[in-house]
Amino acid sequence: MVDSPLLKMLEEEPAHARRTDPATSKKAARRITPGSIRHKILKTLETHPEGLASYEVSQALGRPRDIVAPNFAPLVRMGLIALTGKQRINPGTNFENDLYVVTEKYFATRISRTPIPNNKLSAEKSRKIIKRAFQEIERQLATIRNQGFSLIPGYHWQSHRISSIMECAKSPVGMCVYTYESAICFFCGGAK
Repeated sequence: MVDSPLLKMLEEEPAHARRTDPATSKKAARRITPGSIRHKILKTLETHPEGLASYEVSQALGRPRDIVAPNFAPLVRMGLIALTGKQRINPGTNFENDLYVVTEKYFATRISRTPIPNNKLSAEKSRKIIKRAFQEIERQLATIRNQGFSLIPGYHWQSHRISSIMECAKSPVGMCVYTYESAICFFCGGAK
């Protein structure tokens, strides 16, 4: 079994077994493994930053909703998922369903504390290296945004995207520039 803080957090959630169940059932209810339903729910939500309803997660997992949905409340209590405040109509029932997303706590637990196999560095030193890398990425993004503001008429970072890999000889910043709705560069007409 993988030893990670995320799985330990999942294991600390109270087990859901009936009082009349045998000891083996209670033990199985407490054990959370990487292939467990809660772990699969988290992985599914992680790939959908816009949020998913419980019925959509159950469809993605190929499991009945009555098996998947009861696992959402414990994950919310642990702070690993949260309601988005948005709803989507379930076409099977015509009822509105709340949308869920993974939280920053989930990402922090998953990214910053999961041990890296064969890592010769201490966990603290690894965290510092990762933090410095993210700070450098943020600094470079800020530089690109500032170039966009000063060189591209009508540029705004919330509605425009400057490619990090597609070079453009006609663009003032040297990279292709798109809107989030468009897949074509303003300057060279190239598709992303």
